[in-house]
Amino acid sequence: MDSNVLIDFIAQTLSHSGFHYVQNVIDSNFIIPAIVKIEVLGFNGSRPQQMLKMQKFVSLATILPLDDHVIEETINFAEITQRLR
Repeated sequence: MDSNVLIDFIAQTLSHSGFHYVQNVIDSNFIIPAIVKIEVLGFNGSRPQQMLKMQKFVSLATILPLDDHVIEETINFAEITQRLR
């Protein structure tokens, strides 16, 4: 899952269809690559309360180490969610 999508999901700024798409992905298999964890938790625009919420949220995910397959799947997911915004 793309870091911008997670940030927008937590901030509740996704479109209705985008929000439900992401919610279904999270409910069925919440997996993110390590780089997304780094990007999301390194997001400097977050207030302390929002950062705590993000940390708790990310702790629920299975974190995948980076490899070519994970990179390609992240790119594919980002392309799908861009169309839903």
